[in-house]
Amino acid sequence: LVAFASILKQQWRHRLMRFSALCVVVLGIMMIGRGFNLLGVGGMDLAQATDVKTLPESVAVVSADYQTVTTRLTNGRYMPLAVVKGVPVKWTVHVEEGELSGCNNPMTIPAYGIEKRLVVGDNLIEFTPKESGNILYTCWMGMIKSQIQVYDTVEALASLTDFGADD
Repeated sequence: LVAFASILKQQWRHRLMRFSALCVVVLGIMMIGRGFNLLGVGGMDLAQATDVKTLPESVAVVSADYQTVTTRLTNGRYMPLAVVKGVPVKWTVHVEEGELSGCNNPMTIPAYGIEKRLVVGDNLIEFTPKESGNILYTCWMGMIKSQIQVYDTVEALASLTDFGADD
């Protein structure tokens, strides 16, 4: 860039440097947002508001001792899921051949200190949510993210089954 700028006229050189500075600022803001994602804070996503509640694509099935939920990993997307607080979660992430990449693997849940290296097939992630609300989970770079929606009661969780829950 410096070599290119040196052959430009003075007028264009200033414009190129201003443009370059703007690019650095924009990239810096994006990287700060991804850093917040990795901390589990939610970050500043320019493409999507983080306070919008997305309907879960998978809803946990609660038994006496634990709850189970299954999601599928796709190359550029993690699926939102819903669980109930206080009950241990056994979350299976199913990965098809060709869906894993350097971008979506490993998966992290910063709030629980979990980092899971995924493999083709079924991957089990276990945790117990202690509080209701949204828990962010993300790829190791903070670029791909989704949420675990934690509900207070089994009844509140069961009310979601009309929206395409797993049976």
